[in-house]
Amino acid sequence: MKEALHQETPMPSRFNKNIPLLGFAAVLAVIFAYGGVMSFLYGHGVWGTSDEVPWGILITAYVYFAVGCTGLCLLSSLAHVFHFKPYESMGLRPVILAIVSMITAFIIIALELKYVLNMAIYLVLSPNFKSVFVLMGMLYGAYLVFLILELFTYALGYKKLSRYLAIVAIITGVSATSNLGLVFGSLVARSYWTAPMMPIMWIVSALVTGAAALIILYYFVDREQSRANTNHLVNQFRKLLGYFILGYFALNAFHIFMGLTSSNLERQEAANFLLFGDYAINFWVMEVGILVLALAVVFLLSNNQRAIMMSSVLVLIAMMFARHNTVTAGQIVSLTPDGQGPIKILSYSPTFVEWAMTFGAFGIIIIAYIVLEYVVVFVKDKFGKKEVPAATEATETM
Repeated sequence: MKEALHQETPMPSRFNKNIPLLGFAAVLAVIFAYGGVMSFLYGHGVWGTSDEVPWGILITAYVYFAVGCTGLCLLSSLAHVFHFKPYESMGLRPVILAIVSMITAFIIIALELKYVLNMAIYLVLSPNFKSVFVLMGMLYGAYLVFLILELFTYALGYKKLSRYLAIVAIITGVSATSNLGLVFGSLVARSYWTAPMMPIMWIVSALVTGAAALIILYYFVDREQSRANTNHLVNQFRKLLGYFILGYFALNAFHIFMGLTSSNLERQEAANFLLFGDYAINFWVMEVGILVLALAVVFLLSNNQRAIMMSSVLVLIAMMFARHNTVTAGQIVSLTPDGQGPIKILSYSPTFVEWAMTFGAFGIIIIAYIVLEYVVVFVKDKFGKKEVPAATEATETM
């Protein structure tokens, strides 16, 4: 009997039988644990940051996973909120992936802060609501709570309530991401971050990351049992990924062009640093080159699911470098008291500990995703409402 499309593939996924994937995730998790322990014990002593370049690749990783979480949430709304038929078989999986991405982002920022307990205490005792950092923490904290509530109300069978929570989560997530952009944009001394294109770029890059992550997820989900569904979803997100990359290219090109032609010397030098300076390979090869390659695969090899999946892996790597390039370029020009002094280009290179935490975090996400799927299935089976037959449900909605 031919498999019907748009029918959700049951959870849990059979990732526990994918030994290579589990082994890869375990290795990454161990690498992350090493970097986390070293960072907790020694902090800036094992990082490449300095007083002049205080935000390293751990800030990049936090931004990457937090913003990627928003992209996943926005894309999950295509089925959960707006009920677009081509995406109805997504189910809860994008929300689960968004939750573990957000938790991973919080773990990274906690280790980057080192004394995160002090922040938690004083955030409660004496919060400064004028601080964009405080608002960022509150918004992302609320966002995570709404995502968790959305997930478990859906699992328990309260789908209408879950849909309302999804709408609130989307609003909170976009607000949190916009506020995160404000953290950078409000630093008027860092002119490269205060450009008008930056807020839109944050959202579009979130969609790029989210679409690539979902292509990888649905490529691996129970392909033997639900190949037609997973192939269909991969193809849908392939199209979206291509359009999102084109949008990101257009915005980034305009952003850099405005930097090159700006009357602000610091912004000019930051753009030159990316295009022709020490980070030129990071920009042209690891960001632009990989995204161009992925774009070619998405549009020219549309029937090759494996090629699309592998190009999506490269997109996730490219977007990590894109975040790293943006965060570093904004700090790499030395500040002068009056903005008229000689321009000095600083230096920053991430250490092994920083790279270990950044890329090891993907292992944490894979393992946490598998565990959370089983938790959701347990809650659904133990406490959830009985499913209404499709024919009955259709009659009720008429």
